[in-house]
Amino acid sequence: KIEKQTKEWLDKHFPNVFRSIYCINVLPKHKICIQQEFNFLIEDSAHVAIESAKAGIKTILLDTYWNKEEVYPELNHENIIRARDWNHIKKIIENFRG
Repeated sequence: KIEKQTKEWLDKHFPNVFRSIYCINVLPKHKICIQQEFNFLIEDSAHVAIESAKAGIKTILLDTYWNKEEVYPELNHENIIRARDWNHIKKIIENFRG
């Protein structure tokens, strides 16, 4: 149910931004990203972002109070891109596409 709601919300608020959307509820997410050859992962979990970045996956980390660099210094990684909100994520994706 949450996957359907998420896709509907993204389609409504950000039409034609995402080529495909996958809701991954299993760990480790980075292995699925590699298998599916995803361009990037959008995440809010510090642990998942760090694991994915170390595996070479570009990870857009949605800024939250629970994933700050002060608590997780490993978030300062070249494969992690911070995003303030979904509009910022959209801009990052558009820049990524060139």
